[in-house]
Amino acid sequence: MEENTELSKEFLVEQTDLSTRLDLWLHQRMPDTSRGILGKWIKQGHILVNAAKTKATHKPKSGDRITVKEPKPRPMQLTPIDLPLSILFEDSDLLVINKPPGLVVHPAVGHEQGTLVHALLHHCKGQLSGIGRVARPGIVHRLDQDTSG
Repeated sequence: MEENTELSKEFLVEQTDLSTRLDLWLHQRMPDTSRGILGKWIKQGHILVNAAKTKATHKPKSGDRITVKEPKPRPMQLTPIDLPLSILFEDSDLLVINKPPGLVVHPAVGHEQGTLVHALLHHCKGQLSGIGRVARPGIVHRLDQDTSG
């Protein structure tokens, strides 16, 4: 396990907490972290039970000490690009745009540059929130590349 952690949490399992898988048990105590992320951290050794690696299916026992060492977000490897945006609303927490058809939202294979993410990074001066412990802009949308709206 890498030691580039930014936050460490420790839990002590009580008698009333039994009969639940480790990933579910942790998700109940860390609802802002998805079960998928917790499972990944368990596999990577960022989550230990009594200082030992374990599996997501492990059922914690009374007295177990569970340590969660959240990995630091991976740095974003994106360059802001000045692209025109049709902004419908903007405040300090929310930006609503009218996405034109043909504009890809997130960078992907074959669409590494010129995406909505690149345009938003330029518009917001790089100040976009991350998702899933990855320092990547958190865009909430249901629009495919060829869809407008």
